[in-house]
Amino acid sequence: MIGKNIKAILFDMDGVITDTDDLHYLVWQEILKEEGIELTEEMYINHLQSTSHKKALLSIFDDISEDDITRISNEKSKRSKALLQKEIKINQDAIDLIKYLHQNGYVLAVVSASSNAEFVIKEIKIEAYFDMIISGPGETSIRNKPFPDIYEYAMEKLGVTPSETVVIEDSVSGITAGLRSGAYVFGINRGNLHIEENKELKVVNDLHEVIEFFNQ
Repeated sequence: MIGKNIKAILFDMDGVITDTDDLHYLVWQEILKEEGIELTEEMYINHLQSTSHKKALLSIFDDISEDDITRISNEKSKRSKALLQKEIKINQDAIDLIKYLHQNGYVLAVVSASSNAEFVIKEIKIEAYFDMIISGPGETSIRNKPFPDIYEYAMEKLGVTPSETVVIEDSVSGITAGLRSGAYVFGINRGNLHIEENKELKVVNDLHEVIEFFNQ
């Protein structure tokens, strides 16, 4: 159960702050078609959503070289960034929550598997609210979600403990990573989140509910 000594709130980006799933799905669909694979929505959700490019490609291809992983990953990042420069859909409830938490003195960070996270946060002009932005695992020793490494790394860098930390996620893998790190987790259901609540996890349909929680 969440305590009253919370100091830091760690945000996932895709699906929490921004609504970019449709964009990523279309880019992956285009790229994989060029590689001879027809991507379905089910495949996207099960293998590609909210995970690293490398892990995604290893789960899609039976046999793929490191060179091909690098080549396809770079192409995915390049095409995604080009589309993001044209339009980024923002979830207003997330912006309201970020501003509320910042005004009330909490330490805030973006902890995302996306290599474009820092670019996106700066593009939508909210970087000033965050004390740290982790844009992809970066260090090879950091395993991606659902492993807790990226959240443990963020807590270490921010100088906070799991009991002082709240994670906000929208995917099962991200929620799992947050719970495994020992933090309390809010799961935002944007329409396709299927997970049971427990004493360390509260599922909400709108992030304004998190503001209400902190106001209690």
